[in-house]
Amino acid sequence: MSIFDSFLLASTVYNIIPSFWQRIFAKHVIRRIPNKNQIALTFDDGPDSRYTYQLLETLAKHDVKTTFFVVAEKAAKNPNIIKMCQQCGHEIGLHSYNHTCQWFLTPKATKNDIEKSIKILQDIGVEPKFFRPPWGLFNISTRYYLKKYGLNAVYWSRHVYDWSKFNSANYIRKALTKRIRGGDIVLLHDSSYAKEAPRRTIESIKDVIVDLKERGLEFVTLRESLAGYE
Repeated sequence: MSIFDSFLLASTVYNIIPSFWQRIFAKHVIRRIPNKNQIALTFDDGPDSRYTYQLLETLAKHDVKTTFFVVAEKAAKNPNIIKMCQQCGHEIGLHSYNHTCQWFLTPKATKNDIEKSIKILQDIGVEPKFFRPPWGLFNISTRYYLKKYGLNAVYWSRHVYDWSKFNSANYIRKALTKRIRGGDIVLLHDSSYAKEAPRRTIESIKDVIVDLKERGLEFVTLRESLAGYE
């Protein structure tokens, strides 16, 4: 077996199979919420002082509660944003320490990433119950450490790539309005490397909220909709 073949085999066992299994088959992974009259909006990659405050204002105006999957390194730099999210009734989940893909973390590094992140959030006053891995990718040890530290893995059922610089606010608005159904967990972003992408998300989400409320759907946090995962 060549070095390349050995690397490919190791990567398949350590990264690809666990990610595929968790994404498609694992029963403990949360992919939807049970109530077909509810929607769970989730926002990844923050907090971001440029955009998260704006998003909070929009959500408050429409009386909508959501779940923020925060990057712990950013949370440590912006604890006041985290506290404001909590004060407004939003749920805080974990999205890793610095958004490093789990595929690049050894088992020890995976453990340290989760431990360090939990400590940061606890120091701010958050006891996280939910975890979403960056890019939705696991390694073979991720599940073990999530279970050890009492975190529930969360994916999503709707995603419109709002983080992309190529998607306009109008596209995001139309895609969300057309695709969202009751019971969906919707993946959105309040921070992004793409310039102004979160601004377009915030701009579009106003009309989406109005439309979905008119359809009789209720917006909830993951903790509200998944009491059994407490």
